[in-house]
Amino acid sequence: MTLSTEHNIIQLQQLEQNLKRTVEAQKALQSNVSYYLEKNLNCLQENFPNLYYKFKDYHLKENFKLTCNHNGEPNIVYPDGHLLYSDNPFTHCQNQVNEFIDKFYEYTFITDIGQEKNCFNQLHFHYKNHLYSKISDLVIKLKDRNLFKEKSKAKNPESVPLMCMFGLGLGFQLGYLYEKFTPVNIYIIEPNSDFFYLSLCVFDYPSLIEYIKSKQLGLKFFIDDDIHHLSNDYYSFNLKYETNLPVISFFCHYKSPKIKELWSKFKPNVFSSNPEKGFFDDILIGMHQSRQNITNNERFLINSKQLPHEITSVPVFVVGNGPSLDDELELIKKNNNKVFIIACGTALTALSKYGITADIYVAVERTQDVYNSLLSIKDPMFFDNTLCIAPDTVYPKTISLFRHRVLGFKNEAMSASLRINKKLLDTTKYSSLTMINPLVSNMGLAIAILLKFKEIYLVGVDCGTAYSEAHSKYSLYYDNFKKKQECDENPLNFNTLTYQGNFTKTIKTNFLFKCSIDVMEHVISTLPPEIRVYNASNGAKIEGTTPKHLSEINFNSLKKADHPFLRSFIENEMAEPIDYVSAQDFTDILKLDRSMEVIDTLIEDLRKLPSARSEIILRLESHLDFINDWPKEGLSFCQHAVIGSLSHLYIGYITALYLQAEEQKAVKDAEKLIPTIIEFLQKAKEYLPLTYEYSYEFVRNNIKPPL
Repeated sequence: MTLSTEHNIIQLQQLEQNLKRTVEAQKALQSNVSYYLEKNLNCLQENFPNLYYKFKDYHLKENFKLTCNHNGEPNIVYPDGHLLYSDNPFTHCQNQVNEFIDKFYEYTFITDIGQEKNCFNQLHFHYKNHLYSKISDLVIKLKDRNLFKEKSKAKNPESVPLMCMFGLGLGFQLGYLYEKFTPVNIYIIEPNSDFFYLSLCVFDYPSLIEYIKSKQLGLKFFIDDDIHHLSNDYYSFNLKYETNLPVISFFCHYKSPKIKELWSKFKPNVFSSNPEKGFFDDILIGMHQSRQNITNNERFLINSKQLPHEITSVPVFVVGNGPSLDDELELIKKNNNKVFIIACGTALTALSKYGITADIYVAVERTQDVYNSLLSIKDPMFFDNTLCIAPDTVYPKTISLFRHRVLGFKNEAMSASLRINKKLLDTTKYSSLTMINPLVSNMGLAIAILLKFKEIYLVGVDCGTAYSEAHSKYSLYYDNFKKKQECDENPLNFNTLTYQGNFTKTIKTNFLFKCSIDVMEHVISTLPPEIRVYNASNGAKIEGTTPKHLSEINFNSLKKADHPFLRSFIENEMAEPIDYVSAQDFTDILKLDRSMEVIDTLIEDLRKLPSARSEIILRLESHLDFINDWPKEGLSFCQHAVIGSLSHLYIGYITALYLQAEEQKAVKDAEKLIPTIIEFLQKAKEYLPLTYEYSYEFVRNNIKPPL
């Protein structure tokens, strides 16, 4: 017998042994499925009840099967016969984890810290810019010392505030991950429900979840076959838990078309934040102006009346000030009498210059700039024939320009504080304005939906631009179609993103517009089928809308719209003044004594933060939990006033914690930022008692920058 023949015989014998072992292992695998499934479902029932109810009687949607190798390592067989993992699933998963740790900074996004213009001399921007300038100095120092984002294996961080894991598979990578690394929070995003169910059949979730709970770490599952639902769930969750977003690691467990699509949706939103949260000065000015509007007996929207069907069945144009508006102005003017028009912010200046009367004007900003922009409209008839709808926080002089006006309560400090005492604000009676930020077009869409219009067209709501300009050339930004010198800066020249167009392949946009798109898409995804939203703007594609040019509307089939009735009904039947809140009520809702105490508690804890990064992240999370619990004892005003600005400062601090790999050096350098955060909180204590004096004029004259 030759040597090669003997070698072949040995190989065949080994293959035979492996096949026998594989058969035995597969029998063992099948016998253990019911054991794991029962144990894991019980665990889900206790810790993730929504997942339990979804999967307790689950049946596979596709012909996926469980198999295993001769060592008993489970794998998934696709319907076409190929395997999810290589021949050795455990080694496959272990190698993935090792690669992630070795190349931490290649898989991790750290936000670029930038300063913002402080146009109104506000406390928030003073402290945010002061803190962020210190971080910029730290970045320069680390680059000079060649320590910035070192990629050597020995110097990669031991934790991360947030990890997004795209694809769960059978879950074995999680065990290897937590052996070597600490995701303080992990979002597991699985677009294949079958895979999650199969993982319940083979993976030990109780041990993993018990470990995560013992370390007080965060775990969130996003399991859905529908990409749109996954994106909405993720968006809604991040509105509450955004502070860890400046440092995110991404772990892609397997490749698939759905994973690729998810990544394309998530990547532009890496650092999305809650547009409703506001900041310190914003909240105080809003409280001050809301009180003025209430005491001025302005009328507030109520829920008891609805517009008649013959009104809501008329098409409504939500008109933004994007450059594509110019292409539609002539058609809008020609058919102005057959549709209703909601003008969003500065779009009113473009419409007025073209001789188009808007039925409703919406403002969302509380600044005096909105009032100043409206002064560019010289014809008072535009104010007499247009109904202004704005949040309670609006600058009182803005709405004073309009003879017809109503307000709605924004989900902010005043409404939340009055809501604590139902005698002061019955939320079942008064309408709430939600999802009206970050841009005024969001407000326009929200009002069209609140009024229950059935056929909504977005016009000039470009959310970016497919043109060289960012606004309509008929608006106040232009003089004889030439951009005014003071308006020469194009907002889309900074932090520009390329985005899918509605009628064109791509457009230019930026983070703020992208955030506006996200909010609109979220709102539209919740609408009943009888409300249809069409996108007639030559701007960004907005999921959930139907692209449709205004020229495709059969205007000849439309009757004349009753514009005076719309205005009158909303103003007189759907709104009423609030005349029962006293001066003492306004003082009591501030709860200043207790507010000072809880802020002092935060300050004291900031002075004794732990020395490990993961423990610091957990401590800061506990601060946010503490703040979010304040409304339970009536501190809604203080909670709203503090949480937005403090989140921004914490985001900067967390970013500094992860600028360098060496933990103790990072903690020591970031520690120098804490006095700035404490000083902000001390200043907050100083100004909270002056809330009802906190006007823009007061801010200009009294706010001083930090030392």
